[in-house]
Amino acid sequence: MTANTPGDASRQGWGPTSRQVAANLLRLRKARGLSTTQLAASLKSLGQPVPATGITRVEKGERRVDTDDLVALALALNVSPAALLLPADWSDAQVKLAENFETSTRVAWLWVEGRAPASSFGTESEMHVVEDDDDKEAEYWRQREEFEALTHPPQRRRAARHPATRAARQVSDAIDHLVIAANAKDKTSATKELKAAKLRMRQLEAELLRMELDLEADEG
Repeated sequence: MTANTPGDASRQGWGPTSRQVAANLLRLRKARGLSTTQLAASLKSLGQPVPATGITRVEKGERRVDTDDLVALALALNVSPAALLLPADWSDAQVKLAENFETSTRVAWLWVEGRAPASSFGTESEMHVVEDDDDKEAEYWRQREEFEALTHPPQRRRAARHPATRAARQVSDAIDHLVIAANAKDKTSATKELKAAKLRMRQLEAELLRMELDLEADEG
């Protein structure tokens, strides 16, 4: 299954992200209940004027947006830029990030959010990587730390490397898998994911307790 975007002849020759932005702009503008004139007024107030006709042309696939337009549109629509760049989907459905690269929509969102690289390892949670293979786990974390080294500001990067942060991410991943399995009415998988989520919760609690003890020791 592939996450598709609406298209027409006028969009031929556009890259996959440009087509996605055009589809998302139309969807989000309507969801906000904004006319093209109202959205154009908001863009003008932000110092990035795009006429109403220009917005219509973008939505029809007749005009591309540049990076300044993209950020201003996200601000005017009160969404993350990611909401314009990616499908409104969180699943194993495939989405093209470049003509010769695609991944699941779930991995694409993690990548845009700065949570994981857009690699084959991104198709699996940290929890499953750990369970499968020690070498695979090591390679996953090598790629993830390399990704974070240039993606995040130094302060955030240091926080991201803390054991408690890693444990919290693993809890989040486990719950994501649990919810997906539960929504799919897959009782066997849901039971397994629930057990894994509880394990990750205990690991997070242990890290938080360790931090609490360290704080108390510092005060002493």
